[in-house]
Amino acid sequence: MKKIKTLFLTAVVIGCNLITNNAFADDDPGFPGNDPGAPVAAIDSWVFPIILVSIVLSFLILKRHNQKIV
Repeated sequence: MKKIKTLFLTAVVIGCNLITNNAFADDDPGFPGNDPGAPVAAIDSWVFPIILVSIVLSFLILKRHNQKIV
């Protein structure tokens, strides 16, 4: 029964995602957010450090979790 609930919930989430993706698409060329000359966001310089920190933290958390199990 739990497997059926999980499968149903997954199907509902994927279905809602597919339905709403078209609603949020901004294909309008006059939309102000489509400016190709817009400056790059400040977060671009933080992407790689954030990825590295998240990998290290996930490794440490999983290592600690495995030690508690054993």
